[in-house]
Amino acid sequence: MMGIRERMLRGCPHISRLRNDRRGVALLMVIWIMVLLTVMALELSFEKRVDLSIATNFRDEAQAYYLALAGMNMAFSEILSKEYYMGSSDGGGNLYFIARQATWNEAGELELDEAAPDRDGVRLGRGSFDYEIVDERRKLDIRLSSNDDRLRDLLIESGVDDLTADTITDSIKDWRDSDDLHRVNGAEDEYYEVNYEDQGMNSPYLCKNANFDSVRELLLIRGMTPEILFGSAQVEKYGFRKEEDSEGDEDEEYAGVFDLLTVWGGGLYYDTASDDLLAGLTGDARAQEEMDRRESGDWTNRQAPTHRVTSSRFTITATGRVGAADVERTVVAVVKKVGNIRQPRIEILEWLDNYVGSAYMQFGSDL
Repeated sequence: MMGIRERMLRGCPHISRLRNDRRGVALLMVIWIMVLLTVMALELSFEKRVDLSIATNFRDEAQAYYLALAGMNMAFSEILSKEYYMGSSDGGGNLYFIARQATWNEAGELELDEAAPDRDGVRLGRGSFDYEIVDERRKLDIRLSSNDDRLRDLLIESGVDDLTADTITDSIKDWRDSDDLHRVNGAEDEYYEVNYEDQGMNSPYLCKNANFDSVRELLLIRGMTPEILFGSAQVEKYGFRKEEDSEGDEDEEYAGVFDLLTVWGGGLYYDTASDDLLAGLTGDARAQEEMDRRESGDWTNRQAPTHRVTSSRFTITATGRVGAADVERTVVAVVKKVGNIRQPRIEILEWLDNYVGSAYMQFGSDL
């Protein structure tokens, strides 16, 4: 026999439907709650993965930076512990520091009395570092007025026409001097107050009436463009303006002179100067003599047969890398060795804490 409850439900079908509806609503609520909890869990998991990735990248970046500093200190140690250095015979500018005399064999190879330090892939902890030391005096110093004619030759060899080269060199002289009289192709305050947009500046500015503090300052000079300074291909790569003429054709191509210039070098050392710089100094007999000697395979120094040099200004580039993460950090410094042989010390002239290999990021963003 059916119970009283069953008979009542059978006699009232709407009660049965109501009961089933309530079960369906409860099921839907449970499903939605599960979906909501799943979404929250996935969101929380994603945020934690992002936080972990950020923390890992920060850790690796910090380690790479300190590995680069380790390379920088190794370079300091080389400079301070050795009295002389030898220029590289390939004209690459890399220096080999020595404490004693060195000689060149018949094949033109440098023979040292001591092993050269390992500068590539030096292992330390989870990572490694590289570093190189280059003579800063292998570049043309734009602070020296005696280099103005050399700079003009260099500009012309890089693709600049004669009039533009004259405009740049005359404007450099006006930029340095303290008077308000511009040279034939030069510029003083009145030019930069009116034509500042031609130099890529947002507001008028005045002639400095003092010497250069950086090579990038040349972008403020009348006639100079990013294309001329950094080279057309580099300008396109680094994000500078790429001008077009009225017919839509690109401007002339320039080789760029930035890497050949400095404000820290002083007098030019022909023995460590790059082939590109020497080839560009067409009016410099000493540069052409040096080029001829290199082409003949004779790398020995004219004044010192062992090619022993005593420059005191160097550019150090140190890069730290961390494990399989492929994270790296590069530090670049221009330094000067000061003091005497017994108590030498390093003076920092310029320090770039995060070099990214881009002339735009490194030298153009703060103008």
